[in-house]
Amino acid sequence: GHWFQKSAEHVLGCVLCSPGCFSLIRVEYLMRPNVMAMYKSLPTTPMQKLMYDQGEDRWLCTLILLTGGRIEFEAASHCQTFAPETFDVYYNQRRRWGPSTGRVEN
Repeated sequence: GHWFQKSAEHVLGCVLCSPGCFSLIRVEYLMRPNVMAMYKSLPTTPMQKLMYDQGEDRWLCTLILLTGGRIEFEAASHCQTFAPETFDVYYNQRRRWGPSTGRVEN
């Protein structure tokens, strides 16, 4: 499912999130104004706590995209990672990631 979704996003022109285990990030993207400053900021509201601390990969990708960065997917790359083996583990993973897709506050 991951391969198909990311390949489709790539073909459509914008990969929305690249999980940390799959990512190589250009330093120039991290050095852009408001990327690392926002990424390392401490949360002050419950929603910020969920966005910043429970969906770090999505939060960083969102910041990169908002500053004009680009996220691409290379289908021929190889990676071995942990995949949820039970519904409970999968559900907890999705529950953690959900809030980090919320809107960015200015």
